[in-house]
Amino acid sequence: MALINSEERYIEAVKELYPEGSFFEEQFADKESDLSNLARAQAKNLYDFRIELNKLWKEARLETCTEDTIADYERVYSGKINPHLSLEERKANLKLVSNQSLQIDWQLINNYINKEYKANILSVDEKIMPAFFGDSRCGQKRIYDYRAFSLLIISLTIEEINLIDKIENYINQFLLANKIIFFKIINNINKE
Repeated sequence: MALINSEERYIEAVKELYPEGSFFEEQFADKESDLSNLARAQAKNLYDFRIELNKLWKEARLETCTEDTIADYERVYSGKINPHLSLEERKANLKLVSNQSLQIDWQLINNYINKEYKANILSVDEKIMPAFFGDSRCGQKRIYDYRAFSLLIISLTIEEINLIDKIENYINQFLLANKIIFFKIINNINKE
């Protein structure tokens, strides 16, 4: 995160947001004036917010998460929480599990929904949509690496349309949170 390294620099940055003029110059010259106190309070809030945001950003990645969120990663990726292992061991296990979970066996899923719900997956089309977070500026490198969202379009046929919710729930359990899923129902089953 592009964190200004001191609260004093935040105070100066906040002061620059106020209009120019002798009134404001006099107010900021007096360290105990109401505006000086307000600028200090605003700068402290901004500084504290940026520190917390930086901590949250680190927790949002498996590689940099801490004991605070590792149990959540374990619950999502493997369904099993391992408090007896060290943080590094837990991360190593999760990297293996998460890499395996990214490879979805659509044929296996299709076989199950075909048997249970009389449905058939015709195609799975995945489109990647990268997104960048942070305030990049011309001439400076990116503050963060990118995060990607995947648009997943699953085309399927189904005999009983009222079972679509169950199929959607079944398929959703295999997908990560960055998947945006659309189900395209194609019912070309001839009823004679």
